[in-house]
Amino acid sequence: MMLTRRTQTAAFTLIALAALATMGSLIGCTPAPQRPAPAITAPSAAPATAQAVASAAAPTTPTADRVRDYPGLQNVAAFAPGVFNGSMPEGTQGLDSLAALGVRTIISVDGARPEVDAASARGMRYIHLPMTYSGVSEERSLQIARAIRDLPRPIYIHCHHGKHRSPAVAAAALICLGTMTPEQGRAMLKLSGTSPSYPGLYRSVETERPRSTTEINSADATFPPIAQVSSFVGGMVDIDHAYDHLKIIAANNWTTPASHPDLVAAAEAGRMVETLRAITSRTDSHPRHADMLAMLHDNIDAASKLEDLIVRKAPPADLTAAMSLISASCKDCHKVYRDRSAW
Repeated sequence: MMLTRRTQTAAFTLIALAALATMGSLIGCTPAPQRPAPAITAPSAAPATAQAVASAAAPTTPTADRVRDYPGLQNVAAFAPGVFNGSMPEGTQGLDSLAALGVRTIISVDGARPEVDAASARGMRYIHLPMTYSGVSEERSLQIARAIRDLPRPIYIHCHHGKHRSPAVAAAALICLGTMTPEQGRAMLKLSGTSPSYPGLYRSVETERPRSTTEINSADATFPPIAQVSSFVGGMVDIDHAYDHLKIIAANNWTTPASHPDLVAAAEAGRMVETLRAITSRTDSHPRHADMLAMLHDNIDAASKLEDLIVRKAPPADLTAAMSLISASCKDCHKVYRDRSAW
């Protein structure tokens, strides 16, 4: 069908106008109409994995350049990769901190009875290998070297405060394994705060040497969870705990601190007195040391005086002075019978 001239002109006009509109949108003269942009929805956060949560909650790993405190643990440092030293765990809080650090094996060289069941419930094995303040015996050094070599890590070694016995035996054992030198061992004792009043502990580290596989394999590997200790040692452990509790109370001006609402000054002083009396009344409490028994009776007198002052509500200054007498009496006895000779 043929288009009229007027129809052709109108068609050409419409085409031209469409072309101009398109060019205008391209060069910015006439904005082209825009469709509404689709709404952008932020992606939902991926659910946190158990590993991520555990990583976020994990405490700082102990290092070899400083000592750290954790809930229920004090004086913690790394003596080697996966080998930590520190204080005795304070109840479930301390054990929870060890579990958070990934500890799998706990070695106690303290006389106190370990909390084996509570540790086991958290996936940790407890080993009890008590030792004295006089030094690290060859038997104990090799035994703990074997434990460090053969048992699952991380391994946590502790005494009561983590300052004296456990740093010494940890260093001695690592020297046996060739992981540490005596010079490095001595440095770790100083880092842990090992007192020069225990020369036997320093001497054990300074004179230790790398041992052969045969020597380490000769060590006893029964690794008991609870060792049998004498009533004397057990009593001394109880006295040590009571004294630590009294120090906490004394630091709070001789009142029960909010952080330890279960502590009662008179009860802790009475605990010391009764334990000392029980020790001196037994015939197996080192009867060959008559002088020791005399010193223990001096300790009883000092502890009894403190208990009496607490009951009479004496001024804090008087209580602190009485506490100082107990400390001096204990140190005198330790200097002769504990620090340089085995119990």
